[in-house]
Amino acid sequence: MVSDSNPPEYTLRVLSRLPLGSSCSGFNGYDLSRRSTGIVDVTVTHLEVTEIVPCTKDLPVVMNEIPLGVEFISGESYKAIVNGEVTNSFVGREPAGRPVVVKESPVESVELIILESFPPQYLIKVVSIMSGSSCSQFNGYDISRPFVNNIQVKVTYLAPAGVVECTADVAYVETDIPLDSDFNSKEEYTVAVNNVSGTFIAQ
Repeated sequence: MVSDSNPPEYTLRVLSRLPLGSSCSGFNGYDLSRRSTGIVDVTVTHLEVTEIVPCTKDLPVVMNEIPLGVEFISGESYKAIVNGEVTNSFVGREPAGRPVVVKESPVESVELIILESFPPQYLIKVVSIMSGSSCSQFNGYDISRPFVNNIQVKVTYLAPAGVVECTADVAYVETDIPLDSDFNSKEEYTVAVNNVSGTFIAQ
């Protein structure tokens, strides 16, 4: 999330689960670091009981809004990594720039690519569309996994707020989005990218 302040303030919203239920685990906190120029590294932790006791099975979701600060360069691309996995990509906004709105990108195609590694790592190559290339800018993507076998990807772009004269063309953006390697062999998974979805069998 990006505020309308000058300079813009950036916030990362993280949803995590307490794996032993609310009676046996609790949210502990987070650590934030900028290990390299384009990477924001976040580690979210929880506490667990050390004794063998009955636990509730509610598996509650904990939502945290983590302030990332203001030190992001306009037009530069950044990735947020939460607990070792890429969860978000975003572009630095221009301080005191023209007002913009975030729009969901129409998706032209999605291609699954399996990298030659062990364990296999997966990424998707997404071709998305922005209208009015003179006024629009690719914004990034957000990855969520509401269920173990379901991956949701939201790809967005920035467009001017209000009535602005722009070119009438469309621009195509090709983006490689990593899905990492947390997949069980021979299980089926669904990947949804905006309005396009498909399934694959993990190797």
